[in-house]
Amino acid sequence: MGEDRHGNLFWYFGGIHLYRESKPSGNWEVVAKTRDQWRSLRDSFQDSSDKEEIWFRETIEQNFDPILSGMETEIYSWTKNKRAARKVCQKTLLMTRVEST
Repeated sequence: MGEDRHGNLFWYFGGIHLYRESKPSGNWEVVAKTRDQWRSLRDSFQDSSDKEEIWFRETIEQNFDPILSGMETEIYSWTKNKRAARKVCQKTLLMTRVEST
């Protein structure tokens, strides 16, 4: 998705996570998983004159800023619903075990 002046590569595979592949070590790390982290990363390139960093910042501004809030809300809602469903399943399983003893 982008590259910084140090040759580190930024990868986006869908969802809200953004990964960085470190050029020297080849290690991967999540660098953004919230709207605020995406914006902070974008803003870190604000004063850059490096053409790759400018392009990367503009890509985030144009393609991700408009949708990040909705993505974050959707993911939190999905997670909350998933946790609630898991609790219901656990409670049902516990009640089934109690009844069978």
